[in-house]
Amino acid sequence: MVRVKAVVQWAAPNWPVRAIFWLRHAGFFDSRLARDYHCGPMSAQLPVTVNPERLARRGFSMSGSLRLADMPRLASSLVSTNGDLAEVTLEYSMQQRIPTVEGRVRTQLRLQCQRCMGDLLLAVDGDFHLGVVQTEAHAAALPTNLEPLFVTNDEVRLAELVEDELILLLPIVPLHADGACKAKVEAAPAVIVPAKRENPFNALKKLKTPDSSS
Repeated sequence: MVRVKAVVQWAAPNWPVRAIFWLRHAGFFDSRLARDYHCGPMSAQLPVTVNPERLARRGFSMSGSLRLADMPRLASSLVSTNGDLAEVTLEYSMQQRIPTVEGRVRTQLRLQCQRCMGDLLLAVDGDFHLGVVQTEAHAAALPTNLEPLFVTNDEVRLAELVEDELILLLPIVPLHADGACKAKVEAAPAVIVPAKRENPFNALKKLKTPDSSS
């Protein structure tokens, strides 16, 4: 027990991944200490993978950062990642016997304005509420406040989980705010509505109709 405490104190400033693996192999995550453990020291770097169901049963929470460069699907929609980080907070719990992951992600995305084609720095801040499931049937049975998080081999890559949430926050058409765009916004042309003309067949119909007075 003392040895684990010493490793935690040594790792606190930067929390290298090897320390996380040491604690896992030392049985720390399966010990009673894990119940009250809060991953505050991991603020510099989150683990690569987690077992969300195990963490949910123990009420874990953690916060830290992930590199946008490690999210290739998201990066393909960005001008660059430029060493940018996503700040992430995660809480694991059991709700109605369902392992859940609730979190918040904040970052800045470097996009291209589709009006002036210049760089656009977009601040995003979103939260998510996920229920851990293995099948489509389990997903369909989730409460309405939870979105499915499919887990097939117990482990989840945190970068992929956060990447999915950031992709959902991307605007359909990135645009600078009004007045901040370099491109001139031209006024929409006036729409001319043609005058309503009488159907010529109506006049012909009147000529063919016999006069009721004759």
